This record gives sequence, C-alpha cells and structure tokens, in this order.
Amino acid sequence: ALDVSGAPAHTADAVRDRVIGRVDGTQPGPVVVVIAGIHGNEPGGPIAARRVLDSLAAGSLPLTGTFVALMGNLTAMRLGRRFVDRDLARLWTTGEVERARGTEHPSCVEQAELRGLLQEIDAIEEEFPGRDILLIELHSTSGPGVPFQAINDTLHDRAIAFASPIPLVLGVEEAIRGSMLDYMEGQGRSVLVIEGGQHEAPETADHLESALWTVLSGMHAVPAESAVVEAKTERLRKVADGAPVIAEVVYRHNITPEDHFEMRPGFRHFQPIRRGELLAEDVRGPVRAPMGGLLLMPKYQGLGSDGFFITRPVRRSWLSVSAALRWLRVDRALTHLPGVRRDPTRPRQVLVNPNIARFLVVPVFHLCGYRRLSPRDGRVVFARRIEAPTEPRR
Repeated sequence: ALDVSGAPAHTADAVRDRVIGRVDGTQPGPVVVVIAGIHGNEPGGPIAARRVLDSLAAGSLPLTGTFVALMGNLTAMRLGRRFVDRDLARLWTTGEVERARGTEHPSCVEQAELRGLLQEIDAIEEEFPGRDILLIELHSTSGPGVPFQAINDTLHDRAIAFASPIPLVLGVEEAIRGSMLDYMEGQGRSVLVIEGGQHEAPETADHLESALWTVLSGMHAVPAESAVVEAKTERLRKVADGAPVIAEVVYRHNITPEDHFEMRPGFRHFQPIRRGELLAEDVRGPVRAPMGGLLLMPKYQGLGSDGFFITRPVRRSWLSVSAALRWLRVDRALTHLPGVRRDPTRPRQVLVNPNIARFLVVPVFHLCGYRRLSPRDGRVVFARRIEAPTEPRR
C-alpha cells in the first residue's frame, strides 16, 4: 500500500500500488471509491485517502459498506509531474476508454494508467452489482482559495454534495470534455470531484480528508452525529465562509502551450472580477475577462489547458424549482417548443435550432435535467441526465 502518512514526497519508492487500501464494513451499504493522484503534482489526495483508511481500519468509526482508495497516475506521481504524455484527467472519452479496455499496446503512459484504473473500477462494479457506488476524484489546484466540489447535476448526486458545506460548482462536465465527470455521466455513474486547495499547501490534505468524512456521513456509511464528522464539517464550514453555496461555470479560457499563457499573480478561487479586467498575458497580449463573475482555478502551473474559469452564483431555490420540474417530467413538453426536436437515433438527446429557439435555452434545459453536449450539424445538443443507475443509458 502507499505510504503517504507524512509530508508529500515524490520518489520512486513513494508510490508502488494502484490500490492504496480498502476497508469493508460489518454491514453491506454504499461503496465509496476514492481516486487520488490523477495528477502527479497533487500529493494531498493520497495523504487524505490514507488518513481515512487508517481511521476506518482502526475502528474509529463503524463503517457501513465499503471504502476503497485507488491511485490514479502512478508514473506521474513518482515523478512529481502533472502528467507524463497526456493529461489522465482528459482521457475519459468513449474512444480512449474502449482502447484502454482492449488488447492494443498502450499508446502512451497515461493510456496504460487509464487501463489499470479501469480494471480496478470494473472489478469493483462486478463485485457489487446493484449497490450504490460513488466515485470520488481528489484534486488540488495551482491557485489558492476555498475548497469546492463538482458533480453531474442529478438529484441523487446533489443529495451527496449537500452533505458538505464547501461550495458546489455545476457545469464543470460541460466545460471540460474528456473528464471522468463527463464520461461517467453518460454511463449513469455517480462521480464527486473535490478540489482541496493549493497543491503543496499543508491544509489541502486536511480539507480533502474532512470532505471525505462528510461524504461518508451523507451516504450513511458512518454516523453523522459522531465527534469526528462534526469536527470535520465545522472545519470546512469555517473555511468556506463567505464563498457561494452554489456556482455555475459560465466560461472556460482554453489555452495551448504555444500561447505562453501567464496568469497575473494574486488571484484566488471565487474572487469577484469585472468584465474587461486584466487577468493574464499571452503571446497576443493582455487577456481580459470577457464577462464579470467569480474567478475559479486560475492557472499558476506549467502543464494544463485551462487558463481560468468564470462562475456565477446560483440560488439554492433554483435547484428546488429544478427538482420539482424533474419530478413532474416537464421535460416531455420541451420537444413541442419551436426549434426543438428529439434526436431520432438517440432518444435521450434533443436538438435545438439556435436560429429559432434563442432565449433562455440553456437555463431552461438545465432546470429540466439536461446537460449540454458538443454542437452537431449547426444544432445545440442536450441530453437528459440519467437520474438513477437503473435508468437506461443514452
């Protein structure tokens, strides 16, 4: 098993096994699968996972169900690099997953890592058919700020996220193609992404550990009234004070190595910014905010294709409205609107003509339980989210 109980260390001996550890409770229940170290320069995740494993193994709290912790990018973690050849956090596409499950020789280091990770995840799903399985990605960021979480916006996954007091960010899977969040949504699997703070900050592992305890509590895997859970929840509540409860991604600034993108210093998660505010520089000159909002994940590291994100707060009352609309299946009426038709070959998908349906299209579909996909043949494409694992996949 991985020895990361102390300070982060990137050595050849620091990372050996894909499986960090596993604890089985005395009673069957939810299966929580933590994936740490998707990026090799994020040591906080493995440290947090080990702490929770050690506490559960010692019997600090009774566990219902199963808790498993996996390492994501073993090679990159040994090297202390974000990735070696390709970003493992962007390889979760149908084509890449099919290749990883096939017999072809891996095309790069991360393709081999994806294969190993999928083998473990598939084995867990085979072992626990019909059980509630939650995949949790543990991450950290190059910029400082409040820890936060992201989900696919289903009613089931909202309930999991609301167990933690840290901000909930919606729309990440629409902004970042090829993420596990993006891929698993189409498979009807629950994924929770937790960003704990800045990579090397000592409190990042504390934040990630605290978030794991709140999730276990929210899934009724450990007692919510325990002193451990209450202390961890209070820690996160204090850290998140002043941050939005819920926010939605409205803009992602894509970059390439040729851009020589350089973020201006001093920005933090959820920092208010104004339209036109100078945020960064690249080969073309100043990079200014295309709109006002709350800044998220400013890039202060070498590798990566996300310069920054802009979010806007979402009132929790809107999520209550959304829940009611989904229970009532109001989405069935959407295809009767002008410019909207169902895709004849993909029953879960809807095609929208932007020249006809022009106002509040994205918010309406989000409220009714749809997510936006990549455009196709000049049409905006939405797919109805799989609200429960028993629903058929699109």
